[in-house]
Amino acid sequence: MPNAHRFLLTGIVGALCFSGCTMSSYKAFSWLDPSKAKTPDVNAPDLFAAAGKEGVLPVTPASASRAVTSIRRELNEFQSFPFNLDMLDVSGRPIRLQDHHGKVVIIDMWGTWCGPCRRVIPHLVKLQKKHAEQLQVIGLCNERTQDKGAASASLTAAMNEFGINYPCALIDDKKVSKVPNFSGYPTMLFIDRTGKVRMVTVGVKPEAYWDSLIEELLES
Repeated sequence: MPNAHRFLLTGIVGALCFSGCTMSSYKAFSWLDPSKAKTPDVNAPDLFAAAGKEGVLPVTPASASRAVTSIRRELNEFQSFPFNLDMLDVSGRPIRLQDHHGKVVIIDMWGTWCGPCRRVIPHLVKLQKKHAEQLQVIGLCNERTQDKGAASASLTAAMNEFGINYPCALIDDKKVSKVPNFSGYPTMLFIDRTGKVRMVTVGVKPEAYWDSLIEELLES
């Protein structure tokens, strides 16, 4: 394949992965480099510069209005499913979903190796700080390795790097499979005050979308 064509197709793959590290995107183009078909490139070029430093589009009055309309429709149409959490975080402290009854909870399934996952963390940190009394973010990190020591070190380093102000735990594919039709990272579960899963998002969303979704759940 000519180098020019290979470069163009590689750029297309990078664009597909920007919004979320999905396996289907890489499988579709696995003939580009079969040895790397299942490993997202966290250093892929930023083809969406307008998204800003944090990788999410800033809020404007128009975007906020559109987000509210869209979110209300999606909340009404969403099919919930059972989800429970009872485990230890990376520091050995317990994380139980039932302990946060009465709060809105965001479960962020991510990995330190995932570029889009890293892009959304600063906004999650801001949301946790802004709604500290009514919201709890919980990070569930799948490092895709059997080496628990290395996985723990990678997660701890990322938490220090981003100043993560919410608990994070290591998970494996078994926990990920609890989410129906799981398709990529980051996957976020939005759980209401009663413990019911009300929404699942995959990949990077505009700030206005996440902010409006949280406000809707806080007010309901």
